[in-house]
Amino acid sequence: MVMAESPGHDELVVTALDVGADTLPTTLEQHLLAIGPDLRPDAVFVTHAADDPSLLSALARVAARSQVVVVAGVTPSITGFALRTNGWPEEPAPEPEPWAALRADAGSEWLVVSANPVVVVAEPLASGARVVEASPAFAVAALLSGALARSGTLVDAIGRRGAVRAPAARDIDVRGVGAVTLPTRWPAAVEALAAAAERGLALLGHDRDQILLASAPTTAAAQPRQLPAQILLGRARRIVSHVRRGLRPDASARELERALDEAAATFLPRGPRGSLHLQPVSTDGKMQVDVRLGEDLAGSALALEIDFDA
Repeated sequence: MVMAESPGHDELVVTALDVGADTLPTTLEQHLLAIGPDLRPDAVFVTHAADDPSLLSALARVAARSQVVVVAGVTPSITGFALRTNGWPEEPAPEPEPWAALRADAGSEWLVVSANPVVVVAEPLASGARVVEASPAFAVAALLSGALARSGTLVDAIGRRGAVRAPAARDIDVRGVGAVTLPTRWPAAVEALAAAAERGLALLGHDRDQILLASAPTTAAAQPRQLPAQILLGRARRIVSHVRRGLRPDASARELERALDEAAATFLPRGPRGSLHLQPVSTDGKMQVDVRLGEDLAGSALALEIDFDA
């Protein structure tokens, strides 16, 4: 499903890590930190249901330390969000305390949780329809893969233009709507997608036999970013770490600028002039890297400063 959206693409590499939930955070951190920052993946997709807030918190901490986004599939109820049978959202309920605590944690900006499993097999049998579903994390990965194939960037994964055809779909009757071709477990109206995003939940949507993401926010309650933007910011941070490791302690500002330019040309996507900016700046004797990403690369203009001496 993931590879099919971007077959043979030389910028797409998929590595499988088989590990149980009980040892997942520890094993994942060991795996990521054993890889140089320039060679780490853009994102890790956890494909079994990660409905334990303590597990999600541990994954968020691993993601923050490794500067790699983690995307995990969950059941919407852990966020206090619920869908009606017709795909509309239930009246908002208070956020469960464990979920609110997770969203308040600094590491939550590196975590994206997705819901609404995707249908991968739907076939009629004499005993009734056989339906097989897969984690919504697979669907998120496929949407990113499709965007990469179309435009060479990830920002195209969000919205209707990012929709990709699901492996399978089934026809169901939805009260008040009628017959619906559904490639996901639940129907999800546009209003539901927006309400889920307010909770920090990337709810998988659909358009006939296609799957889509209207929004893919990080779980952070304060200033959540969209997944493509956070992936690019992760790359930028890892570039700075990579350059820091390769430069002499007494390197000049010009040498640092040249090393950043070379690394950015290799590891960051190309865009229109001015859409990407990595510039070393010195303030009160402290060296920082000014990072700016344009809307065409990140979905919205983003800017931050990374401590180079940290």
